[in-house]
Amino acid sequence: MDFINSLDPFLFQLVILPVVVIGLGIVVSLVTGKIFVGPLVTLLLNLAFETWYFTSYDFDVGLYYSPWNLILPAISLVFCWIVVSVRKQIINVRQADV
Repeated sequence: MDFINSLDPFLFQLVILPVVVIGLGIVVSLVTGKIFVGPLVTLLLNLAFETWYFTSYDFDVGLYYSPWNLILPAISLVFCWIVVSVRKQIINVRQADV
């Protein structure tokens, strides 16, 4: 918790968090070979972070989910589609060479 508090909030919300949640979504999508798993993982990780953030700091507004929960999975979907498609093409080329 102290590590997250020591980071600049602007840097954390706009650079670090999106890179981490989208990156983990892409990795899971690559491992499973399914495109739609990546955005789901991205959504769940971002929801978990926002739930933890709003409950740990005891805001008076209650639980609030930001629009990032729609934007980050959409970005993750595009990247997962590209990465999984390229991976399948590479596998097909290697099998055709054999």
